[in-house]
Amino acid sequence: MARMVVIHGRNAEHANPDKMLEDIRAALVPSLQNAGVEVPSDKITLAFYGDLFLTAGKVTAARARTKVARTTKIAGELAKAHPASHPRAPRLLRPVTDRPWWKPLAEAVSGVLTGLDRTVVFVQLFIFFTMHDVALYLDDPALRTAIAERVRATVTEAATDGEDVLVLAHSLGSIVAYELLHKWQALSVRQLVTLGSPLGSATIQETIRRDVPLAFPPELTDWLNISFENDYVASVHDFSADFPSGDDRRIVNLDASRESPLEWLPWLSHDLDVYLSAGDTATAVARLLKASHPDH
Repeated sequence: MARMVVIHGRNAEHANPDKMLEDIRAALVPSLQNAGVEVPSDKITLAFYGDLFLTAGKVTAARARTKVARTTKIAGELAKAHPASHPRAPRLLRPVTDRPWWKPLAEAVSGVLTGLDRTVVFVQLFIFFTMHDVALYLDDPALRTAIAERVRATVTEAATDGEDVLVLAHSLGSIVAYELLHKWQALSVRQLVTLGSPLGSATIQETIRRDVPLAFPPELTDWLNISFENDYVASVHDFSADFPSGDDRRIVNLDASRESPLEWLPWLSHDLDVYLSAGDTATAVARLLKASHPDH
């Protein structure tokens, strides 16, 4: 059975890596069991880099302006692509009046949110305030290098027994994983699963292509991209055409929206644990594991 390395996403500066790994295993192991695959907890590792944002160099005024401009641009792109911005799209925020123990509050909050859910400005503001880590990562070469080295060390250690590695990369982690697989092609990573990925942003693509090509990583055999329809950060759900392989390999997209339990607060659907607990995620990952190790 392949080892699994999870690369977390944004907003993990103050996270406890041990607790984060514990939560990841608690979400992933049972869902994989339900999908028919037994994965021992010690086969799942976390590539943690959140603390590196705390030690990043001081941001100059010029860099701060660049960061804000880049974040604004990314937010605008993703907001316009989000279904809530389409006038004829079904509402993603629905009244939650069927919860009697907090019905008054639910009605009040839902009433406000359902008035905002179709506005590009609402979506854009939310994305802006959640993408600052991504902009800082893209704009700070030293931070970018430090994160890459940290994650590379974790992936290398996971493969010390000669086993292939399946990487699950969430949010900002999907950008980190993508660059890693191009810069260090000797890593034993054959399968990549991206969760809630912002790689469909043209601004993000424009930035990363200065260092690595926009192409399907050469040594990768499978790339599965999973998103929820109401995940603002993953508003561009299908970016397979932007990362060609030159052969028959392509990104396989999976819409796991029916597994999102938080319809009235869609921004919570970007949460890593929600993705890992989703039945569709487990079924797809289990299929990859079985395909790479048919004897298990």
